[in-house]
Amino acid sequence: MKLAALALAIGATLSLAPSASHAELRQISIGTNPAGTIANIIGSGVAKLMQEKAGIRSTTEAHGGTSSYLPLLDAGELTLGVFIGVDLGLAAKGESPYTKPAEHIRPIARMMRLDYGYVARADSGLSSIADLKGKPVVVGIKSNIVLEKVNEAILATAGMTPADVSAQAAGGLNQGLDAVVEGRAAASAVALGIPALREAHSSVPGGMKVLALGDEATDAVVDAIAPGARIGETKPSERNVGVSEPMAAIGLDLYLVAGPKVDDEAGYLIAKTIFENWDELQSEIPALKAFSKDDLALESPVAYQPGAAKFYEEAGIGQ
Repeated sequence: MKLAALALAIGATLSLAPSASHAELRQISIGTNPAGTIANIIGSGVAKLMQEKAGIRSTTEAHGGTSSYLPLLDAGELTLGVFIGVDLGLAAKGESPYTKPAEHIRPIARMMRLDYGYVARADSGLSSIADLKGKPVVVGIKSNIVLEKVNEAILATAGMTPADVSAQAAGGLNQGLDAVVEGRAAASAVALGIPALREAHSSVPGGMKVLALGDEATDAVVDAIAPGARIGETKPSERNVGVSEPMAAIGLDLYLVAGPKVDDEAGYLIAKTIFENWDELQSEIPALKAFSKDDLALESPVAYQPGAAKFYEEAGIGQ
């Protein structure tokens, strides 16, 4: 009986351990947005976790935006990437700005919901999206064209289109934020609560202010332009600067996504490592504290990686 039990234990251990057959798990590369963005922070946290807990050398590669590194993930040049659901769904279908379907991307985990909105200098006198009419506003994000759709959806909550503002383009989210700080733009959209926004808030007299959505802020309005986006609520906190009271904001789900390098065994291992060490990941990334590990498998625009899905089924949490 003891020998049989030992054999079963060894077999179970081997079934979960990375095998020599997928050498790609000897090293993990994670594509993210630029340093300081929440995608980069999460990617860095996952890289550290996989290296410390699974013994796999893991690194992040910061890019200008998701539209520049999603094709690299789909081609197998990156192991993992961090994306919003809007980006993921459009890429999988091959809809604009993508010219063909990304056939090899599968979510490993839904990490968090990202609050996103337009911000302005507090001394600008602006308080809502409706106030931006005729003003210079960053709408286009050259490195992440999908976010341009989200920005258009925000304008639509006030019954506006880019034609109703003096639309500008920035290379990335941080560059858009810089334009507001330096007075070259009245407003630019950014993920709320991120370090880059807190830095901007402390660098200008009176700080930064998150602009209220318009009177037409409904899931239907934003989903029609940016499928997968929805209306949520953001609340004031020490980290969530520019928010003085609970207010509506765009909610974007943020996913850790696998490319073709991740086979089912690897997908299982990554999902298991994140799930079992969620508390530690939360301590590294305070933005994750509002989210439960039981939400790692929430519904996604694209089917989960089969190995990850198998783990979540065993763990009793479903999509």
